[in-house]
Amino acid sequence: MAALGYFLTFHTMNQVPQQHWKDPTLVLAFHIVDDILAKEDNDMIFKSDTRYLINQVKRNLKKIIEESKGQGTSNNRKTIIHAEEGLFSIKQIQEYLEGNDRREG
Repeated sequence: MAALGYFLTFHTMNQVPQQHWKDPTLVLAFHIVDDILAKEDNDMIFKSDTRYLINQVKRNLKKIIEESKGQGTSNNRKTIIHAEEGLFSIKQIQEYLEGNDRREG
C-alpha cells in the first residue's frame, strides 16, 4: 500500500499502462490524490511527467537508430542523423531540468 501511495503521489495517470486506466480502484485513488495535491504545488508532478515523456522519446529514438544502422541506405543514414540530433536535444533538456532542480533545491 505504501508503494501505491508513493506512485500515486509522484506520478500521474498518463504514466500508468493504458490497460489499467479503467480500473475503478486506481481511478478513485488518483482522484483522491489529485484533490489532495491540488492544494499543494503541482510542480513536482509536472517535472515527473516531463522526465517520463523525455525518457520515452529517448528510448524510441535509440530504437530507431538501432533498427536503421544495419540497413545502410542513404535514407536510413538520414534517419540516424536526425535521431541522433534528437537525442542530443533531449540530453540538453535533461541537463537544463537538472540544473533547475539544483537551483531550486
